Amino acid sequence: MAMFKLQERSLLIRISVFAVVAVMAGAPSQAQEVSSPPASEAVQIFDGKTLDGWVVLSGSATYQVEDGVIVGTTAEGSPNSFLCTTRDFANFELEFDVKCDADLNSGVQIRSHIYTVDTPQPSNTSRIRLAGEVYGYQCEIAPKNETSGNFWDEGRHTRWHDDLAEKPGAPSAYKPGEWNHYRIVANGNQVQSWVNGIACADFTDGMDSSGFIGLQVHGIKAGSGPFQVRWKNLKLREFSINPGINDSFESPDVEQYTERFERESREVYDLREEIVAELDLKPGMAVADIGTGTGLFTRLFAKGVGPQGKVYAVDVAKNFVEHAEKSSRDIGLNNVQGVVCTASDSRLPENSVDLIYICDTYHHFEFPYQTMQSLHRALRPNGRLILVDFVKEAGVSSEFIMGHVRAPESHFTHEIEQCGFQKVGKSNLLTENYLLTFRKTGGGASNVASAEPTVRRFADIPYREGNDAWKLDVFMPPGSFDRPRPAIVFVHGGGWRGGDKGAGQWQAYPERFAHQGYVTVSVNYRLTDQAPFPACVEDVKCAVRWLRAHARHYGIDAGRIGAYGNSAGAHLVSMLGLVGPAAGLEGDGPYAEQSSLVQAVCASATPTDFLNWHSPIQGHRALEPLLAGPEDSLNARAAKASPITYVHKDAPPFLLVQGGKDTTVDISQSDSFVKALREAGAAVEYLTYDDAGHGVFGQNAKETLPAMEKFFGETIGDNAD
Repeated sequence: MAMFKLQERSLLIRISVFAVVAVMAGAPSQAQEVSSPPASEAVQIFDGKTLDGWVVLSGSATYQVEDGVIVGTTAEGSPNSFLCTTRDFANFELEFDVKCDADLNSGVQIRSHIYTVDTPQPSNTSRIRLAGEVYGYQCEIAPKNETSGNFWDEGRHTRWHDDLAEKPGAPSAYKPGEWNHYRIVANGNQVQSWVNGIACADFTDGMDSSGFIGLQVHGIKAGSGPFQVRWKNLKLREFSINPGINDSFESPDVEQYTERFERESREVYDLREEIVAELDLKPGMAVADIGTGTGLFTRLFAKGVGPQGKVYAVDVAKNFVEHAEKSSRDIGLNNVQGVVCTASDSRLPENSVDLIYICDTYHHFEFPYQTMQSLHRALRPNGRLILVDFVKEAGVSSEFIMGHVRAPESHFTHEIEQCGFQKVGKSNLLTENYLLTFRKTGGGASNVASAEPTVRRFADIPYREGNDAWKLDVFMPPGSFDRPRPAIVFVHGGGWRGGDKGAGQWQAYPERFAHQGYVTVSVNYRLTDQAPFPACVEDVKCAVRWLRAHARHYGIDAGRIGAYGNSAGAHLVSMLGLVGPAAGLEGDGPYAEQSSLVQAVCASATPTDFLNWHSPIQGHRALEPLLAGPEDSLNARAAKASPITYVHKDAPPFLLVQGGKDTTVDISQSDSFVKALREAGAAVEYLTYDDAGHGVFGQNAKETLPAMEKFFGETIGDNAD
């Protein structure tokens, strides 16, 4: 790797020094704490009123708020349940009070995760942990034994991380029947705990550096319970995720860094004009350059947005900010405003910018979630965030980059997406760096006192192994529910030859419906460049079977699953509603014991009858590759691929949306399908828009989205009969 990779541009974050609070008053602590890194201010991660910022994973226990207390109640026969934060935490101090019924034990997960595929348990490979099960460090709450405050490796190695027997006072630190105060410190590889001020666990382990926090209600046997566990006063102080990384940038020499940053052979300098061109700046836009440094990109942006636009030059170093302003004015650019930020706040005004640019700076964020929250607030609705950072890949990146950059692209993407951004693109321009584009979507990362209800998204979960197309995203609704929830499967369109679950509406719609209490899923499937029909049908059927097989761990009612798709996706969800196993379209995927049928279908611009298509199949850019095969059996394949072939009296309810001027899927396709469904005795609602084209659903979203919400509410939702 070229040496210029060492010459990074200026950094957003500098160290803010806060003292970590002392051990809580009460019994003295015997543990030796690690040195305290810079810390943020403590926040309440439970607002005392709602479960906003939390989601239930794995089991079916219920959680509710009573008088400022989270009350978890066991569900007979349920596995372990967890009320989990909607964002991850890395280095932190967590404090809370807990009271647990004597006949129950509980725990608090830290730095935890869910299995995304069915996985043999490491400590017992004959036991398969299903996708959706929680694993990670669990701080024990045990009224009846002497393990409270120790850490159990939940769902993974199933062993204790420490031994409390020889620690003075630790075995009896927990007081049954009373409120008990816990304090947990996770800093780097060291994890410590105190119960009622008495030091308990203190161990070093490098398996998990970050993850969610979860409140466990333990599973109970059928015929027992109910039991309850209560939590209150959940307070968390985050430590720097990368302490010391920014020491050298507190007072940088501008002239020295200009020579280092603005030089040939540095990739982002050599390709600076091309990078700016990719951003598609428009006159009048407002742009924030996060980590302005010597102002290289600030000045280019100021030219790009013109005199009516504005550029915020944001940096932690005041002399960098002043230089960016002055160097811009010196060349006649008067639309640059400097902002000196802090370790956790960009200090940009709310709704002030259309585009945020972060170049070779994100890996220096000491408090990434809080910094990204401030950027989320600053970005206008649907605004863009551009991330440029170093490729970190073993065998490719330099030794310096491998040690200096804390995480690879995938990890940074995960963090940013948790903060209310959706990845919408990746440029091929750079090789030593990567350039990603995100858009602002819903609320930012929650788990603060003023948080809005937040959906938690688990991305790229394989529903079977062996192909990158066999993946789906799960969106978990916020809060707790007293019974399993309905689910909706979203299937993208794209002529069976394009499209992706990560695009636009296929993230926005699942998030919207998750906010309404549905568990939602956005699915990918094999496109026609990989395999023709029936591959796409087999794949979405496998995805539904996967969902049913894992319904228990995602809190899903397997008898209440709906589906929505547009165009090619509409064809596929119609097949999910109509085609049973006798048709031979289940494929060879797993979970064959599960049904792939859904209980309600909403479809827009739906191809339904390939035998009566409005143009020849041969030569059709979408249908010919879909129905590829011997010419003499084309009609047989066309019939087998057509939803209208499978209409029957027990079909699930349908909501169909069609445009009268759709030249891609003629309205006759929906007309004949509706007629067939009604003649068979099936329930169908049909919305037509005479002047709409192929994008009929989005073009009329003010009507179609409420109609879909009402439809699913009455068929699989809480208003269903």
